[in-house]
Amino acid sequence: MAIPGIYSRYDVSNSSSYPGTGVTLFDLSNANDVTLTDTPYLPAYSGTGSTKYLEMLVNEGGRSTNYFSTSGVELTINMWVRVTAFTGSGYECMLTFGPGYPGTYLYLWASYASGQKYYFEMTNSTPINTGVTPSSTAFDNIIVSITSNTMTVYVNGTNVGSQSHTLSSWPATSYLYLNQADVQGINRQSEIDLPYLEIFETGLGSTAAIALYNSQVNRFVPPPVYAGRVRGRQFNQGLNG
Repeated sequence: MAIPGIYSRYDVSNSSSYPGTGVTLFDLSNANDVTLTDTPYLPAYSGTGSTKYLEMLVNEGGRSTNYFSTSGVELTINMWVRVTAFTGSGYECMLTFGPGYPGTYLYLWASYASGQKYYFEMTNSTPINTGVTPSSTAFDNIIVSITSNTMTVYVNGTNVGSQSHTLSSWPATSYLYLNQADVQGINRQSEIDLPYLEIFETGLGSTAAIALYNSQVNRFVPPPVYAGRVRGRQFNQGLNG
């Protein structure tokens, strides 16, 4: 699905984005690469085919090598992720955006403290509790759309909450952080598997956000398998000998 204004795209299955080894996750759009930090504890490279992923454990994350220079505040983050474990008792970061503590402006959390749900927060706003429990077996799709005055969150193609904001622009020193950030001065990370992440310089409306999810779901979520059928297609069971 083509969306105007793509800023960065990271696709672990694409060898141009991640060759399988090394400390760099390459940006396929604007060369804003991510340096995988905390060596020698680098994320494992796992999976097969179009669903290869970085397996990020505690103390394994990354930060963009350059500032994100966006025009205005509009932004959409499209992320496929699987939370494999909770490592603490509070809010545990999957992705943050901003200069870093105490100036982080956007948090994407998996919360252990509040019933293991996805949480999202923009600066000076009340966190959104999506009510969605992260799957430990399947990849979840998270889309965070930020327009001039509203942040809206979608999980697996469903609108799970929104809030107003008063931010007029992102700080000039904003970095993208993966699986690490200083939250209230303390590093807390989830353990996540990350196959895909893209960022757009526009806030998507509901129709576009759901269409984006639908355009990718068959890649990251295997179709259901029934007795003799996959998505309604009959297997040849050899009934005719």
